[in-house]
Amino acid sequence: LAGAIYDANGTGHTDNCTNNAPVKILGSTMENPAAGAFYYRIGGLTSFCRHAMTNCTNNAGGDVLTSGNLVNVANGTTERNIQVAGCVAYKTKGKIENVDNYGDVTVNNVITNLSTTTSVIEAQPVSFAGVCADSSYSLVGCDNHGNVTFGGSFTGYRMYLGGISANGI
Repeated sequence: LAGAIYDANGTGHTDNCTNNAPVKILGSTMENPAAGAFYYRIGGLTSFCRHAMTNCTNNAGGDVLTSGNLVNVANGTTERNIQVAGCVAYKTKGKIENVDNYGDVTVNNVITNLSTTTSVIEAQPVSFAGVCADSSYSLVGCDNHGNVTFGGSFTGYRMYLGGISANGI
């Protein structure tokens, strides 16, 4: 789920975009299926982006709020991730440059990872951030002006919280 953009191909470029509206996920219980890869990705600008992004802003009215129960029921070697961010939930290619978040990121979920397989548990990070929750590429000149708050509960292996980036390489 995203405020503005979803791109799985990595062939484009996004410049000068703005989100002024809140993104809210207020579910009661969301349980992913037992088979296959599954991700909860929620961002004020984009949930999943593989291309470069420049001069984009999630404004103060663009708060990101999630609540309810999130249950990961992964088995075997299936990877499950939860990423929530003011701007970009998940990013794999292309530079994020001069992307700013002014909205608050508030996560009030009860998050439960039910897998007992060590490799699966280790591959299920939970990441919350102001600008980018999970990125394997560069973040340049980005600012976070909003609050990042986790007010829920977590049963699992690892959780990352950050103002700019929570889980990045």
